[in-house]
Amino acid sequence: MLKLSLFIFFFFISYANAYFGPGLAFGGVALAIGFIIATIVVFFSIIFFPIKILIKKFKKNKNKKEKIDGKLD
Repeated sequence: MLKLSLFIFFFFISYANAYFGPGLAFGGVALAIGFIIATIVVFFSIIFFPIKILIKKFKKNKNKKEKIDGKLD
């Protein structure tokens, strides 16, 4: 019975007259733009945050060196 059902389903397919309106297109475009923006944010955060940590370490070491040299009170 299952084989007969699958045979009928795959070999006697009738076409559906479906309408893809502008609402579906706008949703698809919004989804694509959202995915692109999310991907850019992920790559930016992967690159930016380690650099930010290095800058903080550099500034901290610079302030310690200036205190040792007596330039800051």
